[in-house]
Amino acid sequence: MNDNINEHDFWKYSWHDANIEKIEMSSNQITITVHHDEYAEPIKILCSDVLGLTDLCMWEDTIIFNATLKKVTQELPSFLQQVKNAYSYEESIYNNPPIKDNLLCLSVELVNDIAFHIYCYDVEIVE
Repeated sequence: MNDNINEHDFWKYSWHDANIEKIEMSSNQITITVHHDEYAEPIKILCSDVLGLTDLCMWEDTIIFNATLKKVTQELPSFLQQVKNAYSYEESIYNNPPIKDNLLCLSVELVNDIAFHIYCYDVEIVE
């Protein structure tokens, strides 16, 4: 698990007007493949140690308006509060909380004005 957001890698790309070609999900990894006219090859955003994905609505809209990457603050959004409540039993028994320090939120707002969020512990950009 990477303890740092490598902002240089994420912020060196222009996500505005990039087109999402596909989103692949496995049990603990989400890969978003995007194409942008500024770059010759598609770019992959690889999210690892994924906790969850919320609010994905891509009906006829696959163009990114904005994308941000931030550490999750102490005030948890309702989705993360639900996760915390759902796994409080495991946390008390196994001392393994689902929400730990350095949790990241990748927020991708599409041109439909709906943002989806990926909560994970590592984000890497793969060219």
